[in-house]
Amino acid sequence: MKRILLFCCFLLSCICLRAQDFVTLQGFVSFFGQKPFESVRANNHEVQGSIDTKTGAIEFHTFIKSFHFKKKSFEEAFDKKYMESDKYPHTDFTGEILNLSDVNFNKPGTYKIVVGGNFTIHNVTRWVSHPGILTITKDGIIAKSQFEVKPEGFKVKVPKLLGRRLVTEINVSVDMDFVPKTG
Repeated sequence: MKRILLFCCFLLSCICLRAQDFVTLQGFVSFFGQKPFESVRANNHEVQGSIDTKTGAIEFHTFIKSFHFKKKSFEEAFDKKYMESDKYPHTDFTGEILNLSDVNFNKPGTYKIVVGGNFTIHNVTRWVSHPGILTITKDGIIAKSQFEVKPEGFKVKVPKLLGRRLVTEINVSVDMDFVPKTG
């Protein structure tokens, strides 16, 4: 009887531990920059990410060439001139939910969070902290955030027009649907 009870406890703990990880392979990130004569917007539906609900660890990874623009010429300039995607093919974020105790992953609802960690763009890593929203559902976790990035902070060379940079800040939107990791 003790063996059966121990086995059941072990099995239950394995199931609970496995349920701690949530992943996405098709997260969405977009960015918007206002230029003097027109705006620039790019979308990326191929962001990979994970959340560990036990530790609050959160990671995102995407390839630069996965950002797509309405104008093909913008996409080519972004990939080759500014982001140098052959040399720096991806961008990454590795961090944690700083106010993890404010989130109940077992209770559906919406929670305000603050995420902090290392953000790497153009092979430059900086520690950043941004607010976000986690929505816990019966099917998974939805994570959303909006923040600004200054390209020069990551050594991304933005062209000048009449002595002024065309874009000095990029507005970034993140929308990720995480599902429980299987296997």
